[in-house]
Amino acid sequence: YVAPEVRPCAGGYHVVAPCCSRRVDADGGLIDIARIEYDEAERRWNLYYKDHASDSWSLFIHASRLDRL
Repeated sequence: YVAPEVRPCAGGYHVVAPCCSRRVDADGGLIDIARIEYDEAERRWNLYYKDHASDSWSLFIHASRLDRL
């Protein structure tokens, strides 16, 4: 098992891990897993997952409170 790292970033948090169920870095580097960002205008937290095929972030869910994500 691997333990993810949760790092602060502008507007929220960035989650990385040495590997995930669909992707492994052959050099042992960290892989993007998720981003959690606060949307001031909507007053909610957005949880994004990394779509490695398109190398982009995709919205998964949003909630008014961080603990509900």
